[in-house]
Amino acid sequence: MAVLNVRAYTFFVRIPPKSSVNSKGDYVENPNTGGETEEYKCDIVPSGSANTIRTNDGERVSYSYTIYADKAPSIEIGQTVCILDSSKSLIFEGPCKGIARYQFQVKIWV
Repeated sequence: MAVLNVRAYTFFVRIPPKSSVNSKGDYVENPNTGGETEEYKCDIVPSGSANTIRTNDGERVSYSYTIYADKAPSIEIGQTVCILDSSKSLIFEGPCKGIARYQFQVKIWV
């Protein structure tokens, strides 16, 4: 009997390090900040022929995948999202293009 894995993929978000201003007025990255969030189980759907979404300012952007997850970290537009398959191989890495939070799931366009 075959077992269906409903959430076959995982994703995480790469958080860029925060920068601060040193005594000379130069921006310096703080090495103790940034990193990656924990991995979240998800389903992914590759984009089809209608692969554009409208952003909050009305601009149309194209995306490669739609991620469906039960929960997700606080993520911002432009942050790097990485999708892994069940063997932890990287499938996709790219910027977040849009987010929609529903009652029982989160939809992320990358």
